[in-house]
Amino acid sequence: MKLDDVFIPQKYYKVIVKTITFNHSKYIQDTMNGVAMQITNFPFVNIVLEDHSTDGEQDVIKLWLERECDMSLAEHYDIPTAEVIIVPHKSNRNCTFAVYFHKVNLFRQMEKREAQLYPWRYNSEYEALCEGDDYWTDSLKLQKLVDFWVASPDYSFTSDRCMVFDEILNKWTEYNDVSDYENNKDGIIIDFKYNKPITHTATLLFRIEALSEYLKFVNNGGPSFDFILIYFLKKAGKGFSFNLNMSVYRLNMGGIYGKQSVKTKLSQGYEAMKKLHSTENNNITRKMYYSRYASIFVLSKGMILFQEDFEILKFLSICYYLPLKFVRLLKRKFLK
Repeated sequence: MKLDDVFIPQKYYKVIVKTITFNHSKYIQDTMNGVAMQITNFPFVNIVLEDHSTDGEQDVIKLWLERECDMSLAEHYDIPTAEVIIVPHKSNRNCTFAVYFHKVNLFRQMEKREAQLYPWRYNSEYEALCEGDDYWTDSLKLQKLVDFWVASPDYSFTSDRCMVFDEILNKWTEYNDVSDYENNKDGIIIDFKYNKPITHTATLLFRIEALSEYLKFVNNGGPSFDFILIYFLKKAGKGFSFNLNMSVYRLNMGGIYGKQSVKTKLSQGYEAMKKLHSTENNNITRKMYYSRYASIFVLSKGMILFQEDFEILKFLSICYYLPLKFVRLLKRKFLK
């Protein structure tokens, strides 16, 4: 997209909060409320990318803006991809909402979706993520994560623990491996070799400059999966995960990705991992790739061995990773 095709903000915001949302009419108010309640000593903006939903989400957002924001100060813009509303919150003067109502769904046109964010990133320092079916539960979350960098400027990202609510099973669980935090009262340091799930992206806050390699990868045709973003953030510098639950990740059947089958999700993740490894080709991506290969071996009932060129390391990865995955499965089943 050309520069003339995007909205160019004139104000400085220390943090931008990116919210991608599609068919989340039941949840989006929780997301926006969680952002609006943030108490900070700096300005921040919630950029809501409403991806042409079909469940009336646009109306839900507009009603929320009318109720919670000062619409007398609203700015309206029309760009090729979206109708845009920029408006400050009524009571939280550090909080602004920038809502992009997409004219078409941009799920398959990520370059256009991301182009809308470039001008905001240019004028900000940090970026946080919270999708339209997730939400924050601590009003000091942003302030706590940003304050960490005052004392630790060499880190590239921070995060926190989060709870998972499975809407289908009506069940709450802890996303993180709690044992990691048992001997770390404040939190844990995450370096490039840390290979456990850090936490969900709804907890992340990162330096915008740490995005450079990730954006280069995506702009060259690479997939934009969450684990790929986290890989590049870890590559840019170490992170810190607070020993605090400040976010909620919802599991539901809403959105385009949520409606895909487990088989489709695993297959897409494997192809994305293959692309990442072919680009990076280091020991970290090799381990990630072979671990996913073992999962695809199970999913395909062994047929993957005949669908791709035979490699001895792939075969050995099955022997190594499958027992580990089986033990992990047993732990989850019997240690709940």
